[in-house]
Amino acid sequence: MAWLVTTTEGFDHERLREVLGNIKGRFLLSYDDSPKIRELYKGFDIIAIERQNGINNRDFANRKNKVFKELLIANYPIKELHE
Repeated sequence: MAWLVTTTEGFDHERLREVLGNIKGRFLLSYDDSPKIRELYKGFDIIAIERQNGINNRDFANRKNKVFKELLIANYPIKELHE
């Protein structure tokens, strides 16, 4: 298993999509919800979720009750597991 840690600025999202599209095993990817990511991963199983108090939220005073939209993307069926 390889771990990829990066920032989104200057990140090659298309390359990650290419690598994950050719992976021999399963993957589950968590990504911020955006039209670009939805389009890029069209054809994969995608679940839209909401979560509170994101780890990237640096304004600690305003973290309470903030909702962040996120996508779970997989190359195997995950929609029925979510229901």
